[in-house]
Amino acid sequence: MRVLVVQQSARPWSAAEERALVEMRAGGASFADIAPKLGRTVGAAIQKHGAYRKQNGLALGARSRDLRTRFASHTRRDEGGCLVWTGRATDRRGYGVITIEGKSRRATRVAWLLAHGEWPHSDLFVCHTCDNPACVEPSHLFLGTAAANNLDAKTKGRNARGERVGGAKLSEQDVALIRQEFGSHKQIAAKYGVSATLVGLIKRRIVWAHVPEIRA
Repeated sequence: MRVLVVQQSARPWSAAEERALVEMRAGGASFADIAPKLGRTVGAAIQKHGAYRKQNGLALGARSRDLRTRFASHTRRDEGGCLVWTGRATDRRGYGVITIEGKSRRATRVAWLLAHGEWPHSDLFVCHTCDNPACVEPSHLFLGTAAANNLDAKTKGRNARGERVGGAKLSEQDVALIRQEFGSHKQIAAKYGVSATLVGLIKRRIVWAHVPEIRA
């Protein structure tokens, strides 16, 4: 008996389906589990995921070890448990930047890739539980939509400034004095009861940028 297999015509993938595929894979789900949830065959899910990885520069193969080594060489552990980006390149908000195959990538997104084997979907933000933009510790990172990211910022007070932020440890006068302090960031941090990472961000005017310098 001959069995006639009718193959369904492939329908285009929507952005929502692609995002769901990437998120489920990042969460450890198998293609066999993912495919029926999206109404796709296992083969179609694998093919789409492979195309997504290639499009986003994820087909690193043997080069992943080199990337891990290079990435790790630009980090250090601080006293608060954050894995702080120490590379020269940062954006204006204090997030680390690393170049991969000629393209600049935020260090937080690369940290997610190295930890989970997947790029975060382009519609998703990599957010911090520690609220330290320089941190690339995977256990401090989580994915969120633009709305969730804005809510997280509002909840943590990042939409306020300086002393108006709930729970702010420093006054504007403290910040101005920190900028004039000499010594290591660790020494200054101990004096004011904050982290060395925060001292560095203050001195580089990445945070508390609205505070003017003290004039003699």
